[in-house]
Amino acid sequence: MPNDHDGLAAEMVRHPVARFGYLGLTAGHMPHLRPHAVPLAAREVLAVVAITSDGITAQESSIASIDGFGSQYGGHSASNAASGTPFCIKTLANGPRGAISCEHARKHPTIEHVNHPLPTSPEVTPTAARSPGHWYYGWNILGVGMLFQAIVFGIGFFSFTFYVGPWRNEFGASRGDVLAILVLVQVVMGIASPFAGRAMDHLSIRTLVVAGSVCFALALALSSQATALWHVGLIYSALFVAGALLAGPLAAQTLAAKWFFARRGMAIGLASVGTSLGGFVLPVLVTYLIATHGWREANLWLAALVLIGITPAVWVVVRNTPQDKGVAPEPDSAPAPGAMPVTFPAWNTAAILKQRAFWVPVLAFTPLMAAMGAAQQNFAPYTEDLGIDAQSTAYLVSLTAIVMVGGKVFFGAMADRWDHRWLFALAVSVLLATLIFMTLQPSYPFLVLISSMLGFAAGGFLPLLGAIVGSRFGPAAFGQVMGMVGPFTTLAALGPWVAGAIRDSAGSYDAAWQIFMAVLIPAALVIILLKPPPGAR
Repeated sequence: MPNDHDGLAAEMVRHPVARFGYLGLTAGHMPHLRPHAVPLAAREVLAVVAITSDGITAQESSIASIDGFGSQYGGHSASNAASGTPFCIKTLANGPRGAISCEHARKHPTIEHVNHPLPTSPEVTPTAARSPGHWYYGWNILGVGMLFQAIVFGIGFFSFTFYVGPWRNEFGASRGDVLAILVLVQVVMGIASPFAGRAMDHLSIRTLVVAGSVCFALALALSSQATALWHVGLIYSALFVAGALLAGPLAAQTLAAKWFFARRGMAIGLASVGTSLGGFVLPVLVTYLIATHGWREANLWLAALVLIGITPAVWVVVRNTPQDKGVAPEPDSAPAPGAMPVTFPAWNTAAILKQRAFWVPVLAFTPLMAAMGAAQQNFAPYTEDLGIDAQSTAYLVSLTAIVMVGGKVFFGAMADRWDHRWLFALAVSVLLATLIFMTLQPSYPFLVLISSMLGFAAGGFLPLLGAIVGSRFGPAAFGQVMGMVGPFTTLAALGPWVAGAIRDSAGSYDAAWQIFMAVLIPAALVIILLKPPPGAR
């Protein structure tokens, strides 16, 4: 493949996907070259095309180099350990993009001259270096992501109901006044989520999560000194929201999307398990602290838990990408034979808003979330109408949380294998059947089945939405797109309120469940418009 670049031995292209990268050299026709990781002090990951007389071989994100590379990032030469065939390569970490000639090549006719740049999109689905038998660092990232979600959401949302009584008594407020704080929090989170999502893609997630945990701890500590309910509302609408956005599911799922490729759906599903685990464990601790120490002192203890439990682990473990940590990307993520690398453009807000892949999930998931929220948040008063005592209902709620964990793992794993539209249809079908059963005045054994079905369907939301966004917009824009979805899905917060209002006016939840059944049908139809992700076979 000769051309007019005399003496060209290799060329490179720059990919601005990380602050710390590796030189990647594919030696497919030189199998005896020993791999060594070569860190580059640059804000790019460099991809190199090695040219030999046998042809051209290119591989994205391959963590390999050749014997003879030192700490100087200029021109280097080496030879095939088996045949002695020399070749050379030159890296310019901050130099101009394009072909880099090498003087050494002129002396060796086995090196051909080419001009074949790799794709220059910000994100390319990588072919990871395999490391059989080695622990992948991305699992550590997922573990910490589950931890900070469990603590923040377990305290902030799953335990909020246990503050209603103490705050009513302390401040002389009504239930509606106290619950209005939670509504305010959700509205502000929806408004701020696009900014938080964009920050996840452009700043250090480690720093953002630590900042979020500090804000959340401050919200708990300062609210313990409140002398009026509006003080709590003001603190929660600012510091609480910052903590929930920066140290919540958005951060955990963004990390999962950046660290996993072939198993991204499963990783996002596992990351989202943290909220369910928090909902299962933290309410027990919160109720114990409030009962034994009062809500003010309980908040101080919980603030200490947030700082001690989240900040050190996040600071030590979390990095934005494998390149930031200096490790190979996810093992076993090589594409199937004949599959083409998937490239994603540099998304901006205007371009995202023009994509069908953005609006279809918004229109499909918002009614799904409204229906799920209505059933979950009204489950206790619904069972009370059926004559079920509070303790028995608590067991049902715990069962829902446990099954939700399994649902998240299932939908996450299957999102890597099945058509996302069929998975969405499965979640909608299970939820639709659940709502139908809830209109039948079920007995307690029947409620066990209903609770399990509700948990399974609810478990599909976060991993499936994350998989749809990640596979169609790429990991580089994952946080931004998920953040932009937030303001629209905030409308789903009206679901629980609508169901409660219908119950108050009609004396039964049956009409509410029937309305949400009807809402789910167009949601299931809208998802049909979702196109397969790029590179799907």
